[in-house]
Amino acid sequence: MEILSRIPLFGSLANAGMIIAGGLLGLLIKKKIPLRLLEMPVAGLEIYVMVLGISYSIKSQHPLIMVCSTALGALIGETVDLDGFFQRLGNNIETRLGDSGEGFSKGFVSCTLLFCTGSMAVLGAMEEGFGGFPTTLLTKGIIDGITNIAFAATMGFGVIFSAIPVFLYQGTLTLAAAKLAPFLTQESITEMTSVGGIMLIAIALNMMEIKRLRPMNMLPGFVVAVFLVWINGMF
Repeated sequence: MEILSRIPLFGSLANAGMIIAGGLLGLLIKKKIPLRLLEMPVAGLEIYVMVLGISYSIKSQHPLIMVCSTALGALIGETVDLDGFFQRLGNNIETRLGDSGEGFSKGFVSCTLLFCTGSMAVLGAMEEGFGGFPTTLLTKGIIDGITNIAFAATMGFGVIFSAIPVFLYQGTLTLAAAKLAPFLTQESITEMTSVGGIMLIAIALNMMEIKRLRPMNMLPGFVVAVFLVWINGMF
């Protein structure tokens, strides 16, 4: 264990590796299961994402901060068009891959947000950043890997590439842990998680084709939530 903890960003690397492993296993399963049998599992995943989003959002201790963070974050995201950037990135990869890349964007964007949202990503990265063994990130990696089996079987191999932004996000938090610690309090992490819950609900609505939303454009809401909690603590 001590040897593993000396590997730079071991927790984030392991988490990304489990996402890839789960995705590859899901693709193998997909080839052996008729599409008809995947209809109900897909519906189950859509409901799971919706319920997960609701469970995250109701954790907020400051609903006004959650609402303002989501709104302001979405405004910033819409201005710079983060969702458009990721969609174009996914579409370019789809074009290069031809028919085999169909649906790449959906799986890539959905799983990137799903695996980056939640307190485990932040707390785990901070835990490793302060020199502790990355138990939280390893636990998260197991959960992400198992979840990705189902997503890969239903949405294709775009979900595997979500390992890249997950590693970059958590790795950055780990490397910057000491400088971010004064701002990433338990209170701010809770509000970040609640904003992430709103994003997951948006993803679920997209997956169910109820309404076309751009959840990636809500990402700046994470930063806004931390800032508003900090401002709130000053008064």
